[in-house]
Amino acid sequence: MSFLPSPRSDTEPRRSAADALSERRRSILKIIVQQYIDSALPVASEAIARGYGLGVSAATIRNEMAALEEMGYIVQQHTSGGRVPSERGYRFYVEHLMDELTLTTDEQRTIAHQFHQANLELTQWLRLAAAILSRGVQNAAVVTAPRTPQARFKHLELISIQESLALLVAVFEGGTVQQQMFIPAMPVTQEALSGISARLNRLLEGCTIAAMNDLPQPADSPIAMQALDLVGRIMRSLDEEASTDTFVDGLGHILSQPEFAPSGRGKDNAALQIVQMIQQGMLFNELIRQISNIDGLQIIIGGDGSRSEMPQVSLVFSRYGSATIGGLLGVLGPMRMHYGRAVSMVRFISQILGEMTTELSGHE
Repeated sequence: MSFLPSPRSDTEPRRSAADALSERRRSILKIIVQQYIDSALPVASEAIARGYGLGVSAATIRNEMAALEEMGYIVQQHTSGGRVPSERGYRFYVEHLMDELTLTTDEQRTIAHQFHQANLELTQWLRLAAAILSRGVQNAAVVTAPRTPQARFKHLELISIQESLALLVAVFEGGTVQQQMFIPAMPVTQEALSGISARLNRLLEGCTIAAMNDLPQPADSPIAMQALDLVGRIMRSLDEEASTDTFVDGLGHILSQPEFAPSGRGKDNAALQIVQMIQQGMLFNELIRQISNIDGLQIIIGGDGSRSEMPQVSLVFSRYGSATIGGLLGVLGPMRMHYGRAVSMVRFISQILGEMTTELSGHE
């Protein structure tokens, strides 16, 4: 589990060895983060003194909270109010204080059963993964379709539609299917098209577009040349795509969070901006480019400074699949999210999708 780099603001407190937290301060920070996650209300020293048996007075806890605030781990939103975690406080909590959670056996069994009940169809798996993840964490969830780093040929079929019209159906590793109508260079039967398909499948097996450039050209067959040219165009188009199919679920959970309550400013409302970014694909296209080649689970807290309209948003994401084919899945919600729950859900569903992708693609 790791964080993506985040630029440090000039106003962020400077970090040094003196920032090392004592066990008491760690305990108080952990309590503040967990209680704020659960209640969305600032946490007061009196509540900590009464409810958590630390064996010290409320005055001592106030002093420790003042030190934590000075270090930048918590902030006081109002002069007379309690404290809430800062972005830095959430980071320290996730890295050092968060309890490792695992899904119960019953939860794992239920989720696995839902996938096994689904049809063996990639789109249905991805939609189901987004829905299960969203329900499990009560935040928005996103899943991207698996894809290879480069389009890699798997199989094609040439189908006669009419005497002067044919259909090319090309399948690529990862399950991507593309279709293209074309006019054959000469009248041709289905039997002849099937023979050309078999020839091209042998020639193109496992090829990327770079490998195709070195292949011998079937100059003796104009239709084979046509099909080869179409496959090349499709593969170049796939390689140039900046994004991939994305499945999103649970946007309503974002709108229900108190952090994103309507502000009365219409389109300036933070929740509306986030929803628009998700629906337009802007957020996830950038995220895919940023972390698609990073292994393991990634946590982005507070937008990591990448977007000014996302200071209260965090993401927990992971790659699934293998080095040759895979996608992303994860959770988007307020910084005040249940990180332990999100991490455990993302990890488990990532494992299931990885196994299914391996099975679908035939890769180990």
